[in-house]
Amino acid sequence: MAEQKKDKSANDKKKSSDEKPLPYSGGVLTIIGLAFTFTFRILMIIFIAIAIEVVLTALGLYDDGVNHAQKLLLHYYQFLIDDHSSKKYVIDPLNNALDIINYLSSLLSINLQDSVTKVHTGFIAYMYVIYFSVCVVLIKLSYVVSSLPLFALVWICMIMDGFVQRTKRKYIGTPDSVYKWTISVHMIGVPLFGIMLLFLVLPFSIHPAFWLLPITFLCGLGWRAVTINFNKFV
Repeated sequence: MAEQKKDKSANDKKKSSDEKPLPYSGGVLTIIGLAFTFTFRILMIIFIAIAIEVVLTALGLYDDGVNHAQKLLLHYYQFLIDDHSSKKYVIDPLNNALDIINYLSSLLSINLQDSVTKVHTGFIAYMYVIYFSVCVVLIKLSYVVSSLPLFALVWICMIMDGFVQRTKRKYIGTPDSVYKWTISVHMIGVPLFGIMLLFLVLPFSIHPAFWLLPITFLCGLGWRAVTINFNKFV
């Protein structure tokens, strides 16, 4: 008799645990929280990129520190001129970059044209390492801004396809999954923060398009996965 009662109580516990709702896996408040988190992380990435760029060049890990930073700035400036003349972008990166760099130069009372042609030595050279490194990061960010229409086009297409798959998942009755939701969020975060940080930090003169195209496509796949695994009861 006692064993039957124990079996009955165990079955009741199992039944109650089975009837519990699935863990929450994405909703409106979650999306708002992710937006704030992503914004904060993007700002942190910018500051970290500038700091690492300055350290790498100041230590002279790539040629002489100031000379490398100077050459890198000239290479990226040439990218701006080439893309401006070919009119490849809806939002011209040259205008964005020059506005910010000219404002920074006037704030620091630095003549940009003279600074990239003169030879800098001594303590002042390390000051110019910081200045050149900040200018390079600003040029890279101007390319990010110029790529926003491409980001929007690819991501909207991926999100719309995700909505189709989410509707299919709702009618099939596939349960929500915290694991799939978490993986989907990381599919956005890893390219957006990981690869973007490498793009902003690495002191190589590679055209920004070679970095931004993979970031755009991989983040688009992440947005598609997030839309598919968004809470189907919302």
